[in-house]
Parts: sequence; C-alpha cells; structure tokens
Amino acid sequence: MDCSAKPKRKNPCAQASILSRLSFAWAVPLLLRGCRQGLNADDLTECLKEDHSEQLGNRLEHEWLKELATAQRKSRNPELRNALLRCFWTPFIVNGILCVIFIALKMLIAAILAQLLLQLQQKVAETVIYKINELPQLLNNNSLGTFNISSPDNAVATNSSNQARSLGTSDGSWYNVYSLGVWLVAINFISCILWHHLYLRQRLMGARMRIGCCSLVYRKTLRLSMRTVGGTPAGHLINLISNDVSRLDYALVFAHYIWILPIHSLVTCYIVWLQVGFPALIGVMGLLLKTVPVQVALSKLTAALRKRIARRTDVRVGIMNELMQGIQVIKMYAWENSFEKVVSNARRSEVQQLRYANYLYGFQRTTRFFIQRTTLFLTLAAAVFMGQSITADFVFSVVIYYNTLQLVAAVYFPLAINLRAEAVVSIARVQTFLLQEEREKYLESPRKADTGMDSLALNNINASWDKEKPQNTLRNVNLLIKKGQLCAIIGSVGSGKSSLLQLLLRELPIIDGSLIVNEEVSYASQEPWLFSETVRNNILFGEKYDRKRYVDVTKACALITDFQQLRDGDETILADRGASLSGGQRARISLARAIYKHASIYLLDDPLSAVDAHVGRHLFDEVIGPRGRLAQQKATRVLVTHQVHFLSDADWIVVVEKGEIVAQGTYQDIINSDVDLARLLETPVKIEDINAEKEACPLPRNEPEEQDEDEDIDALSDGSMPLKTRTRRDSIQSNHLAESGKQAKLPEKDNSLAETQATGGVSARVFLEYFKAGSSLLGIGFMVCIMLLSQIVFSGSDYFSNFWTQQEHLRSQSEPTSLSTYECMYIYGGLILGVVFMTTFRGYLFLKACMHASKVLHDRMFRCILHASMRFFHNNTSGRILNRFSKDIGTMDEWLPRHMLEFIQHGLVIFGILALIVVVNPMLFPAVMVVTLLDMLILKVYLRPSQDLKRMEGICRSPVISHLTSTLSGISIIRSRQMQSTAIREFDLLQDVHSGVWHLAEATNTALGLWVDTINSVFLGAVTFSFIGLSGATFSGNVGLAISQAILLSGMVQYCVREFAESLQQMTSVERVLEYTELEQEQSPNSDSNELSPLWPQHGKIEFRDMSLRYDPNGLAVLNHLNLVIEPGWKVGIVGRTGAGKSSLIGALFRLAYIEGGIYIDDIETGSISLETLRARISIIPQDPVLFSATIRYNLDPFERYSDAELWRALEDVELRAAIPGLDFMVTERGSNFSVGQRQLLCLARAILRNNKVLVLDEATANVDLRNDSLIQTTIRDKFQSCTVLTVAHRLRTVMDSDRIVIMDAGNAVEFDVPHVLLQKPDGVLTQMVEATGGEADALRQLASKSFQEMLQPGGKKRTDESQLLMLLERTAGILVDNQVPS
Repeated sequence: MDCSAKPKRKNPCAQASILSRLSFAWAVPLLLRGCRQGLNADDLTECLKEDHSEQLGNRLEHEWLKELATAQRKSRNPELRNALLRCFWTPFIVNGILCVIFIALKMLIAAILAQLLLQLQQKVAETVIYKINELPQLLNNNSLGTFNISSPDNAVATNSSNQARSLGTSDGSWYNVYSLGVWLVAINFISCILWHHLYLRQRLMGARMRIGCCSLVYRKTLRLSMRTVGGTPAGHLINLISNDVSRLDYALVFAHYIWILPIHSLVTCYIVWLQVGFPALIGVMGLLLKTVPVQVALSKLTAALRKRIARRTDVRVGIMNELMQGIQVIKMYAWENSFEKVVSNARRSEVQQLRYANYLYGFQRTTRFFIQRTTLFLTLAAAVFMGQSITADFVFSVVIYYNTLQLVAAVYFPLAINLRAEAVVSIARVQTFLLQEEREKYLESPRKADTGMDSLALNNINASWDKEKPQNTLRNVNLLIKKGQLCAIIGSVGSGKSSLLQLLLRELPIIDGSLIVNEEVSYASQEPWLFSETVRNNILFGEKYDRKRYVDVTKACALITDFQQLRDGDETILADRGASLSGGQRARISLARAIYKHASIYLLDDPLSAVDAHVGRHLFDEVIGPRGRLAQQKATRVLVTHQVHFLSDADWIVVVEKGEIVAQGTYQDIINSDVDLARLLETPVKIEDINAEKEACPLPRNEPEEQDEDEDIDALSDGSMPLKTRTRRDSIQSNHLAESGKQAKLPEKDNSLAETQATGGVSARVFLEYFKAGSSLLGIGFMVCIMLLSQIVFSGSDYFSNFWTQQEHLRSQSEPTSLSTYECMYIYGGLILGVVFMTTFRGYLFLKACMHASKVLHDRMFRCILHASMRFFHNNTSGRILNRFSKDIGTMDEWLPRHMLEFIQHGLVIFGILALIVVVNPMLFPAVMVVTLLDMLILKVYLRPSQDLKRMEGICRSPVISHLTSTLSGISIIRSRQMQSTAIREFDLLQDVHSGVWHLAEATNTALGLWVDTINSVFLGAVTFSFIGLSGATFSGNVGLAISQAILLSGMVQYCVREFAESLQQMTSVERVLEYTELEQEQSPNSDSNELSPLWPQHGKIEFRDMSLRYDPNGLAVLNHLNLVIEPGWKVGIVGRTGAGKSSLIGALFRLAYIEGGIYIDDIETGSISLETLRARISIIPQDPVLFSATIRYNLDPFERYSDAELWRALEDVELRAAIPGLDFMVTERGSNFSVGQRQLLCLARAILRNNKVLVLDEATANVDLRNDSLIQTTIRDKFQSCTVLTVAHRLRTVMDSDRIVIMDAGNAVEFDVPHVLLQKPDGVLTQMVEATGGEADALRQLASKSFQEMLQPGGKKRTDESQLLMLLERTAGILVDNQVPS
C-alpha cells in the first residue's frame, strides 16, 4: 500500500558518544546545515532502535492480551493503563529517582546560596541593619526549575547562623565564599543538565507509549468485524491517532511530582519551622491548600472537558471525512451551504468546550505568578496576629524555601494533574476502541487441498450482520460449487448477493451451519478500492512482480492503452481512492489486482457494471468466461452480476432473493424453473441461439482479436483530473497529461501528490493574519495595555512588601512610620487581590483572542476548501486534508495559545530581571549584552531547522492517517488476501518515519534549552565571583538580589526561548492552515444574469457551442470543440468506451473544470450564472451514490424545503418505502447500511424531489439489477416526461430507446443521432458496440426500432415536430450521408 522511499541516513544520536549525547554535540552539524540551507526530506534519518513501531506495538499488544486474560480470569474490566505501565515500568522508575535527585539539588542550591550570603554579610559589617530594599524583585520566581533568594544585608541573626551551620558540615569549604561560589555554579549546571535530559527521557517514554498505542489501534482495526467497521466513523479513528494519543507525549513528564510533593512539603515545612516558627507552617499549609485541592478539582473538570472536546472533535472530523469522500457530489448538488452550516454548528460546539478548557489551563498556569505572593502575605499576616515582629531575617529566610516549594506545588504538580487527567481520558477512549467487537475466528481455516471436486460448500447456513436482530441477513443457504466452475449470482438490489460473497470471505458472521472453503481466495469488491500509490503497486498489492504474468493480466483487463497515455506508465501515482481515474478504469485495475493474485477461487462482485458493453464483453471473454484466463487456470469463479446476457456461459447460476437462494442450477434449469426471472432476464434467449449469435458476431473492423486496448481511454472522464504523476511542484498545482505514450519519459519520477513543505522561517505575515483573525487592532492594543498594567500591579505589590518590611524595621527601632501594621496588611492584601485579578484577566483576554483566531481560520479554511476547484481534491489525499483539520487545528486550538502565553509572560519577567541586574551593578552590562547576543545566536541557528523539522513532522503524519483511512475502506480486500501483516508492517514503517523526524525535533529543542542554560550558568559564575571579589564594597542585599536573579535566568531564559521556539514551530500549523485559505477557487459570478428567470430553466434546451474542457488550464483538452444541440424534453443517451469523456461531458454541464466556448441552457450562457444557481437547477443521479451519516430526511432534503408527505412520496416512487423504517432512520457512514443499488435509488428520490427541467444520470444504473434499472427508467419516463434527460450508461439497453444518442470517443462526439438511424450504418461506432453485446444485439435493435416508430408517429408518446420528422425520414432513406457532428 505504501512503497515510498524511507530514510536511509542513520540517526546521529544513535552513533554519538556519551559526551556527545550529554552535550547534544551530535545535533550541531544538523542545525548548522539547516540554518544555512534548510532541511528537507533528504535530511530525515531513521528512528532510534528503541522507537521502532513494530517492536513497541508487539510489546504493548503482548501486555494487552495478558491484561485481557487477567481481567477475564478476575471478572473485572481490562485496563489499558496497566498494560502500558507493565511495558514501561523500568524507565518510569528510573525517571522517578532522577526527579528526586533534581529536587534535592534545587534545595541544596538554596542552602548554598543562603550560606554564601551569610559569609558575605560577615565580611561587610556586623552592626549594619538588614537592607531590604531589593525584596520586591525576589518574588519574581515564575519559571520552571528556578527560584529567587534574597538575604540579610549585614547583620546575621543567631538562629539563621545556627540553621546554616546545621545544614552544613565541619569542612572549611562550607565557610569559604570561593568554594561556595564554585559549588553554587557547579550544582546549578549539573541540575540544568539533569533537568533537560530528564525532560527528554520522559518525552521519549511518552512518545513510545503513543507509538505503541497507534500500532495497537491499527492492528485492532484490521480485526474489527464488518458491523463494527460500518459503525466506526473514520473521523473517530483519525482523532484517536492524531489528537488523543498525542496526550501521552506529555503525560508522564511531571507525573512523579504528584508523589514527590508530599515528601517535599514535609521537608520544607520542617526546615522553615526551625527558622521562623509557627507562622511558616501557616504559610506552607496555605500554599498547599491553594494548590493541591484547587488543582485536583480543576483536573477533574479538565478531564470532563477533555471527554466532551474529544467527542465533538470526532463529530467534526467525521463530517470532514465524509465531505472529502463526496465532495464532487456535494458540488453537483449545490449542497455547500448546507454542509457549511453543519460543520459550523459542530465547530461552534467544539470551540465552546475548548474555550472552557483553555481558560482553565490559563488559570492553572498563571496561578504560579501569585502563589508565592499570597503565601508570603499569609505568613506575614499570621506573624502579625501572633505578635511576632516582621524582620528582614524572618522574611528572607521564608522566601528562600517558598520558591522551591512553589515550583513543585504551583508548577509541576498542576501540570502533572492536568496532563494526567487528559491522558486518562485519551487512554480510556483508546481502550474503548480496543474492546470493540472483532471478526469471528473460525476453527476451520481455508484449506489448500486438492482432494475432492468441490471448491466451496455451504450447508444450511444462517448468517446475520447483527445477531441481535431477529431477521437474518442470509437464511438456509445451501450451495455447492465444483472446482473450475463459473458460478453466476443474480438477484434484485438488496437481495443479499454481496452478503453471500462476504459470507464466503468469512466477513459475515455465521449463526449456524457450516462453510467449507477448500482453496485460496482472491476477491474483487463491488466498489473498487485503490490507494495512493503507483498503478503497478495497486495491481501487485504485495505479490511478487512477474513481468510476463503482469503484462498478460493487464492486457486481459484492457489496461495497456491507459499505461501508454501516462507519462510514467504504470508507475504513475494515483490520487487518493483513485480519484484521478474514471469509474471504468478503477474497476479494471481492481479486477487486475484480483486476477494477478495466484488463487484457485475468484470472488468477483459485479466487476462489469462500471464498464461499457464492449469492454464488458472483452473482460468476460478474456478473463472471466469459459475461454478466459481464469478458466484456463481451472479456477473457480463466483461472479455477482446484473449483466444477464452472460448467464448462458455460466456453469451454475444462483438466484438470490431476500437473503435466500430461491433457485440454482444450469442456465437451462433456471429458464425452465418456476422462478419469475422476467424482471431479471427481461427476454430469455435460448442457449443455442446465443451461441450461434456469438459465433456469427465478428470482431469490429480494424480491431484484431489480440488487441484489447482498443478503447481510447483518456484517463480524464468521471469528472476527474488527469492521472497525476510525481513532481517537485507545489501540490496545489498540477501537471498536464502527456499527449501520448510515445513521449519520452522524464528521467525522474514526478510526485505532484507529495505534500508541499514551506521553507525558511515563519513569515511575519502568518503572525499578522493570525492576530488579525483573533481581534481588531483596538482589541490587541487593549490587551497589550492590560499586560503592561498587570506587570505594574505586580511591581507595586512587590514594592509595597518591601515598604511594609521597612516600616516594621523602623517601628522596631522606635522610629516614626507612615502606616500602622494593620494598615500595611490591608493594603498589601488589596494589592494581592489585584495581582490575582490582573493575572487571570490578562490570560483570559489573550486566550480569548487566540480561540477566536482559531475559529475564524478554521471557518476560512473550510469555506475555501468547500469552494476549491476539483483539481485540488484530485491532487491532495484526504489524509493530507484531514491532517489540517485534525492535527493542525488541534494545535491552533490548544497548544499554540498556551505556548505563546508562557513566552509572553516569561519574556516580561526576563526583561525586568536583566534591567534590575544592570541597575544593581552597571559593570555587568557588557556581560548582559554578551549573554543576550549568544542566546540570540543560538536561537538563530536553531529556529530555521526547527521549523523545517516541525513542518516535516506534520507532513510525515499525513501518510499515517491516509494509510489508516485507506485500510478502513479496503479492509475486506486486505483480509481476503491475508495481507494484514503487510499492512501492519507498512503502517509501522510510516510511524518510524514520523518518529525519526519527531525525535530530531524534540532532541534539538532540548539541546537549545541546555545550551542556553550553559551560557547562563557561565553568566551566573561571572555575577557570583564579581560580587565575591567586590564583597567589601557593596551591600550584601545587592549581592543576594543579583545572584538570585542570575540563578532565576538559568532556568527562565531557556524556558522562555524554548517556548518562543515552540510557538514558532506551532505557528507552522497556522501557516499550513493559511495555505489552504488561499486555494484556487471555482470561478463563479457574484450574481446571476439579469435575464435569468426564477423558474429557469423552463424548457430544458441545452446547447454546446464549440465547447472544450480542460482539467488543468495549462493541460490538454479533454473534450474538443463540441457542438451539440439538445432540444427540450429530449432523452439523450451518452455512450462510449471507458474513458472516452462521457462523464467529462457531465462535468462540463456542472462547470467542474475549465470551459472554453459556451454551454447554453434555455439560451442562457451557464458561465453568467452563479455556480450555486446553476447546479441547484440541474438534477443529477451520480455515478457514485453518496450518502452521509445523518437521517434519511437530511440525505433527501438537507435544506428542509419539503414536507414529510413529499419525502415519503418520493421514496414510494422508487419503491424504498418498505425498506426504510422512518425518515429519522440513521444512515451510517457512506451509506454502508444500504446496498449500492438502494443508495442509487435514494439518489433518484433526491432528483424526484428537486423536479428540475434538466436531469443527468451518470451511470446511475451501473450497480443495479435489470429490474431496478427498469424501475429507474420507468420512473424517469413518468416523473420527468417533460424534462430533458441526459443519461451516461454502459448498458446500451438503458439508452437504446432514447430520442438521441451521443457517441463519445477520445473527447469527441463522433456520432449524434437517433439510435435507429445510427444502427443503419454498418461501420458505425454504435453498430459495433451493439454487435459486441452478442445475444443481446437483436433485442437492442428491436428496442431502437420500436422507439423510432413511436417517434415517427406525430401523435405518439414521443413528440416530434414536422421538420424533425422529415429529417429523420430522409436520413433513414440514405438521402443525408453525413450525419456526424463536427469535432
């Protein structure tokens, strides 16, 4: 299914030394190369051995099966998280130990800094009072992994000194300032290294859990029962492997701090209590009460929101998936506005929950900016009420340890709770899917035995798709098919023919009875399943390439001409689902795949319905029939068909009605039976007569028997694009088809279906468009003012805490003060409330703007895609488009706003810190500038390659999604060929490609943080030792302030830089979304012509004036200079060999491509009418009957224009009332709970409701039996008697009674006249096509003659005016020789 080239480069990390891994030196060459020239697919590397999807999938599957067995034994529900923990318990425990070491190092840094300040104070003066002017800035401890410390200026309290000694040792280094400085810088650097590697280890573990879950989900998909497959929307699966499992990436990064927090709190509480007594306990308890219960409650609320969001995202992505599958039909029905409303409602519901989730997240993340301040306030208030004096010794001692505790309690713990809650929801959703019903495993597997004469044996079988329903799908089935026989299965629409084949494939669950399949099976489905790969790989599908066999099979399936017309021949890449092919081409490639496989039994589900009579005869004679390739192999063939003229060649015929075999036997047995076959066979013909006619029927002239590529397949019909080939051009652009197979092939294979990757940095325009979508200029200005004002409030509260401490010191010295203790407490409390409000309000404003931007850009992208030209959909796979609507929109909804908020808030703090350090010690200004320049240099080297890696990560995700959706569509074919292991292996390889680029992106991101922290550690050393050298000339308060701020920078700068880089990386999702807001749109006038009547078209006259059609404005014309006039009320058949341009003619009528010349309906040029009006005034029953997962009512009438009575009347007209329990009956995805024929009848009901003057049938009866074909034609004649009807058909019987027939060939109308008149030409194209039907030829001639006679009667059913009557008489008498339309 996927044969694209995989990366061959070895991962540089895997080959790096220990030192290189510690320092991330191995990433330097990659980043330098990316900085100079950018990174592309050639720079991708293999994933790490530990990240291999197959290995992780096997491990997790093994543990999951063990969990299922254990749960069954203990009578409990299985838990996926148990399987995950058993898989990853070793690294999980190791990471926990490392987390404890990290926290211990952070507390040790606090103790060392306190001791250093004490030693510095003693060197200044022992009698100077504490200086506390610098306290405010110490409270800006707002980053991950950092904290602030201040200390007394000169005099040292006895209890502080004792405590410092109690924490130290008797070693003299504990009292040596230089030793303490070295220890401070060294331990800070070690903690930085530990933090970054620990973070990466936990991210990698989360990623491996994600990879294993994705592999497990895919393997489960291949085991699902067909009933479950039908009830599982593709959107749900896409959401599972794109959004849900991505929660595991971050799930365990902070998980250990949940159990570390209690231990850390007790240790901190004990140390602080030793220093300041009972008020510290109140502060610690207050801090914990403000964080733990609140965060736990918020996490529960977050989990509930996560469930709601996931469900709503499932719905939206599911709708998008269905829309992508049926976009052409939606355009032809002019249903864009209806779908826009549906998607808009789904998106509105989703965004509402997303807003709540983001606001909660914003509140959780901004609490740490005021937790320390509120805790300090509680401590000071407790001291006041307890009568303790508020001294600098008291305040600074408390601040030192509160910083570390709030890091864990207010930062890591909330993150752990929140991420865990989201991960639990996601795991539960994956678990629910893993517990879905599986395909039944049968004890007797297919046996490749040569004993006996029976290939297939079905004994008293009852089977049902839903065992809970009383009515079985198949009942009392008894069937014996001998080796080498051709068994034809016939029956009306919905009778159970395809279900019988599904039973043979073991897809339909058996209730009772026995099934024996003695040999290997190959299967061709009714709806051709193709995937986005080369034509050759679609045919081979896992089989080895045997050139002779391959050529023979493709020749027998009439594919040689197709290959000659493609630039890369059979190496041409198909669009998703083969959208660039005509229906006949898809059917023949699907048939070729089934035939190429070595098998003894071939199950063929109506493979001839999508091809014209001539090609159908060729396929039957060369492949299926008694003299065909399969018969020569002595293979057993089971053919479901509506082509009754082939029945005489069948060895055994089975008639199925209402799930039962009502008759079986030879052709003569069936003819002589009591079964009423009139509705299936219409006019039975004796076997002898048919054989005689076949022998007498010569091959068409100038077409020797060995040439089966006689059809001129232009690869452009079906309203579709030319087959696209690989190129390096933008995926939105296209390549035109080569003129012929004689053109020299390019040395390099094209790949226009490859996804476009933007290059360079994210442009400023992307940011501008994003924020413009989020708010107005005034709104953005207001938000900036609020952020600046909030910083002023922060600074004001910090300043007042300093002022309060000064006031208390003055009061202790019996000096006058401005405010009393209680007044200071009340004012400080009010400022703290202001801090809480401003922090929350600024986060709310920013996140509100981001959510609005996400909603606006989603709607803009959806609207643009909805009105994009069909060329875009043929050039882009559904997986690629859905990736934008799932992963990229998910990033915009949640991750991007969060990262940007973090960056902005920390950026403001960093700016303040750097300014403060320069103010305290102006001599450090050069050092500050050097550090700033080095950080900017590292960021510059990192940004471009990081953005390229992020883009490639998104691009490499698309094939994974496409592979999953493609598998879901072709699951029965994959299982029939026992290709599950191959499909799993390819899925794992695609995951490995994604894992390789993901690891590079994450490792380089971690390297950035480590390198920035290294620079800041050097800066910390410079600050520390500069103050140690000047310790006698400066106040110790300044020393403590500067050093603590430098320590803060070592964590905050790297975090801020990484958040900035992450924001830029996430902005690539905005870039990708914006790319889809600038797609080429369908050309449509803004308003309708003034001449247009509200009742237009009133007559239905259609005129093509020198009309040509191109799918690519620079490509070759698909239809060439057509000049046709179709009078009002005419019933016109359009026939031609596969790929001749029939469906392209229909596409021109709906303006689905580029039109030259003019198309006039009732003398109004269609180009002057809006596309919505044009398409709404023309009814169509499409080639692919598309239904959507909604009610019957919505599928018939999405705009709610008709009453229930009218809807029921339309259903009665197509004889579906009995099959539908109610108008609110739900249709499953793509109408899978209806047969193909029933879907087609529902499409006819739509046309009846619209009652337009022009009706188009695009091979509408290809998949229905003759009875329903007759029903459709009768209904059309009755309901659309006065309408102009254009019918594209492969069955000549369908159109032989038409008023006119257009014969298309290679984009030209080679014949256009009354069928009977055209049949008078012995060398005519229509004559040759009729002769090719064999035994049906006489019946077709009689039908044409009868219709002609009715036309000659002026008062007959078919109205013909006098001038037209004379012209017909002249042509039949041979007076007019040239009756062809000029081409």
